Parts: sequence; C-alpha cells; structure tokens
Amino acid sequence: MTIKAINFKKINSLRNESDREVKGMIITLALFAAAMIIGSGTLKNTSDYIGDYSDIFNSYIIMRSDEKIYTVFFNSVSVNLFFILLINFAGLSCVGIPLTVFIILIKGLGFGFFSGFLFSEFSMSGIGYYLITVLPGAVISNTAILLACNNSAFMSADILAVTLSKKQPDENIVKNYLKKSTLITAICIIASIIDSVLAKAFEFMFVF
Repeated sequence: MTIKAINFKKINSLRNESDREVKGMIITLALFAAAMIIGSGTLKNTSDYIGDYSDIFNSYIIMRSDEKIYTVFFNSVSVNLFFILLINFAGLSCVGIPLTVFIILIKGLGFGFFSGFLFSEFSMSGIGYYLITVLPGAVISNTAILLACNNSAFMSADILAVTLSKKQPDENIVKNYLKKSTLITAICIIASIIDSVLAKAFEFMFVF
C-alpha cells in the first residue's frame, strides 16, 4: 500500500500564481477605468470639434446599416483579433509590458470617449443605442482583451526573468499561455457575433 504525499511546494506555487494574476487583473481594471474616465472627460476640452465627431458617428451608423451582417461581423472581429495579435506578440517578448499597458489605455480612452459622446450628444437615443447595441458585445470583448493584457504582461515578465537568469525556463508556461490565448480569441469571436447580431437586429430603433 502506498500513500501519495502532498507536494506543498506545488500548492504554494499555484496559490502564488493565482494571487499574482488576481492582483494584476485589479491593476489592469484600474488602468482601464481611469482611461475611460479620462476619455469621457476629454469631450469638455474638445467641444469645438463635436460637430466633426457627429459627422463621423453618423457615417459610422450609415455604414453599419448598409452593410450585411457578415460584413459587420468581419469588421468587428478584425478589430478584436488585431488587438489580440498585438497583445500576444507583446506577451512573447521580454519587453512587451509597455505595449500591453498602452493597449489598455487606448481601449479605455476610446470606449470612454465613445460612450461619453453618445450620452452627451444624443441624450436618451444615445443611451439606448449604447445599452442595446454597443454595451453587450463591448463588455465581452473588452473583458477578453483585458484578460489577454494581464496574461501577456506576466508572460513577458517571466520571459524577462528567464533572460536575466532569475528564473528557470518552463515550457508549460508557454503552453498555458497559448491555451489561454486560444480561449480568449474564441471569446472575442463570440463578442463580435453578438455585436453584429445586435447592431442589425435593433438598427431600426435608432435614428441620429
């Protein structure tokens, strides 16, 4: 009869890894939220250009209305996968952390500015359009991208640690990273499907 001993080192390693990811995700969300607040606040300083923004937004709405659902999906998924590709590239580099932080800030600024513009310029119509057609897909895609950024930052840090001989190389780290990236990519595709379906299903409700 044999009794398997519990490897407490592995348990502690898993706990430390989990704690690291949770803390990293908190920082990631804080950066994204701060960028959103700044993005929505920039409308006050760019009020002279609000007419130009309205023209761009109207062109965007007309384009999405005229396109077929598969074209809307393709455009949406292309943007999401572009960010995922950049994030994965950053994660496999030992100096990728600045790029992931930059992507978090860009996504937050853009999302905050867009939502603030809809609220301030179109009142209830803008709020309705945002809640029904923009928010559901955006929540899923932005969550996936933030998770990807979090994983990428730690992967980049691990590669840097190996490069500086402060950590032993482990092939499982890369395998787990690629598995997570595959799952996140699938989530982004689902988000694009939701975005395209909602955009075409409820486009008749909004006239700007």
